[in-house]
Amino acid sequence: MQSAGPPLEKTETVLPHILRQIESQNPVHARKLASELTAIDSTLVGELSVLLDRYLHLLEAEGRDLTFLVDCYLRMLDDMTVERVEFVRTGRYSSSSFEEVNQRVYGNPEVMSYYMHGLFLSQFLWHQHHQIYRYFQDVLNGYAPRTGSYLEVGGGHGLYLRAFCSRKNPDADVTVVDISPTSLRICREMAADPAVRFVESDIHSFSGRPGGYDFITMGEVLEHVEDPVKLLLALRNLCSETGVIFMTTPTNAPTIDHIYLFRDVQHIRDVITEAGLEVLDETAILTEDAPGRRQLVKVATLYGAVLKPLRNDV
Repeated sequence: MQSAGPPLEKTETVLPHILRQIESQNPVHARKLASELTAIDSTLVGELSVLLDRYLHLLEAEGRDLTFLVDCYLRMLDDMTVERVEFVRTGRYSSSSFEEVNQRVYGNPEVMSYYMHGLFLSQFLWHQHHQIYRYFQDVLNGYAPRTGSYLEVGGGHGLYLRAFCSRKNPDADVTVVDISPTSLRICREMAADPAVRFVESDIHSFSGRPGGYDFITMGEVLEHVEDPVKLLLALRNLCSETGVIFMTTPTNAPTIDHIYLFRDVQHIRDVITEAGLEVLDETAILTEDAPGRRQLVKVATLYGAVLKPLRNDV
C-alpha cells in the first residue's frame, strides 16, 4: 500500500496537499497550477472536492491513496512533455491508428493504470478542464430537467455523468457506452445511481434506443479515433428528432493515445458540418496564455459545443 495521504474527510485540504506533493518533484509545474487554481470559484471547488473525495475512496478500497494518484499524474505529465517536444518538431501526433495506441496504451495494464488515474487528476488541476466542466453544467441547466433519454459515449471518469444524474428528470432513461470495462466501473462508482445502464460496446455496434436520445454527451473522444466524421455520424443517427449532442475535443494536444489531429477550431467545425450537424453553441479555451507564441508552439485549445442534427426535408 502507498504511504497514507491526508484524511479523506478533510476534502478542503486535498488540493493544496496535491500541489505540495507536485512541487516537491516539479516546482515549475506546481507554480503554474497554483496560479490557475486561484481562478476557480468557491462553488466549483466544493463540487470538485466531492468528486475527488469519492475517487479517493475508490482508490482506498484498492489499497491506494493520494500519493499514488499524484505519482500517476506526474508520470502522465512526463509522457505528455515527450509527446509535446516531438509534436513541435514534426507537427504530427506520434500515433495515427487505433492499433498503435491499443498496443502502446490500452493493451498495456501498467501504462493504462497510471494514465487513467493521472487524467482524472487533471480534471481538477487544469484550468481548461475546470472551464469546460462549468460550461457543461451551464448547458445541462437548460436541458437536463426536460431530457427523457440521455446517452454518454466514452464515460471517462464519470464526471459528466454524475453532473447529469444530479439534475435529471427522475424518470429519465440514462445509458453509458464505453469500450473500456475499467472506465465503466469507475463511472458506475462515481455516478452512484442504480438506474443508469452501462454497456460495454463500440458505439458503431451499439443499437441504441428506438427514436433516439434527447441528449448525447461525448467528452474528449473524437481525438482518439481515426475517422471523427464516422463517429459523429453515429451520434447523429442516435440523436432524437429534437435532441442535441454535447461534445468536446482539443486541437494540437499530443498525448500517448491521441490519434486524430485537429489543427484549429475551424478544422473541428468543418468535421462537424461534414457529419451533418449544426453548432448551436460553442466555447474554445486556450490551454495556456502565450499570445506571442501560439503558432510557434501550437498551443492547444479545448473546444466544446452543443450540436443538433441537420434534417433533410425531402
